[in-house]
Amino acid sequence: MKCPSRLLSPQYKSKSLPDEDNWEMRNIFKNNKLNKFCSFCGSLHPEIFIDLVSKGAVLVPTDKNYKAYLEYQNSSSKFYFWHLSKSDINRYIEIAEKKKINFAFPGFFYTKPFFLLLDNATPFSFGSIITLAETVEDGARISLIKPIYSKLIEMLKKDSDFIYKINPRVWEEIIAASYDNAGFDEVILTPGSGDYGRDVIAIKKGFGSIRFIEQVKAYNPNHIVTANEVRALLGVLQADQNASKAIFTTTSSFAPRITEDKLIKPFLPFRLELIDKQKLIERLLNDKNDL
Repeated sequence: MKCPSRLLSPQYKSKSLPDEDNWEMRNIFKNNKLNKFCSFCGSLHPEIFIDLVSKGAVLVPTDKNYKAYLEYQNSSSKFYFWHLSKSDINRYIEIAEKKKINFAFPGFFYTKPFFLLLDNATPFSFGSIITLAETVEDGARISLIKPIYSKLIEMLKKDSDFIYKINPRVWEEIIAASYDNAGFDEVILTPGSGDYGRDVIAIKKGFGSIRFIEQVKAYNPNHIVTANEVRALLGVLQADQNASKAIFTTTSSFAPRITEDKLIKPFLPFRLELIDKQKLIERLLNDKNDL
């Protein structure tokens, strides 16, 4: 396995790192069956973490939405929430909803885990709708967190203008989540910088294999996407020889007559697709797997 923390580390592409991380034994707890930790970040194994939380181990709050400490048998271990799988997250949410988590002082999280909704929160102040499954060459392979993705759909149905309250990086995560929800075999979220103009890469394998590259621009309504920006993405499409199609998505709109541009028109619609605010909302709301 590859620790999800690699993507967040400036050294995650370093040649000095081993190709794979593993779960190694460390002498923390009295019961050796519990001493399983990530060789990269030092996090406790997720299955052991969930099991101990369910049995009443003390969870020590932090001010990070990705980290907590667990106290058990007079010993303490850190845990990074991005190690949780989909099933682990659902189990944790079930434990939390039953109010069976044994918190240390002050009895609640300073900042809740990124996958838990905050009561009366503004849209997406609770964090990510995805979890990082593993790091790969182009970024991190992701999985959506279904309860939060479904909450997004509910919010869109009530008020489409709340999209302007979501920061640009979260929009990249939303688009990545939509591909996972649509059943793509592999969805990659690229790093926040050095992404070569590709924010999301979505792959379907087997017969009729495809590889989409998508650029996401979270602009306000008055910020129009220019032809030059779209042409730049076409340059990325040409350079990425494995790409089947490029998609440019924005929360705003595109420059007038952009589809008539002589350098853009030949690629529409089979090699290039332009998604404005209206099409973006339709794309998310018409996803048959959203609920």
